[in-house]
Amino acid sequence: MLLDWLRPTSEAVEPVDPSMVPADDVLAAISATDSRIPAIKLLRKHHPGLGLKDAKDLVDDRLGR
Repeated sequence: MLLDWLRPTSEAVEPVDPSMVPADDVLAAISATDSRIPAIKLLRKHHPGLGLKDAKDLVDDRLGR
């Protein structure tokens, strides 16, 4: 079908419970970037399945926001 290329071919990623993300990983993502948004993106890259809001909350909690 014409729109088949729009459909993802990879399998779905299992959701990640934010409580299972090590605090050291959150700190590493913050330390490796110059601001909050790249830290959130990096954290999600290292933990596929971690939701955007969950990653944001983890980073914000560590930054004291």
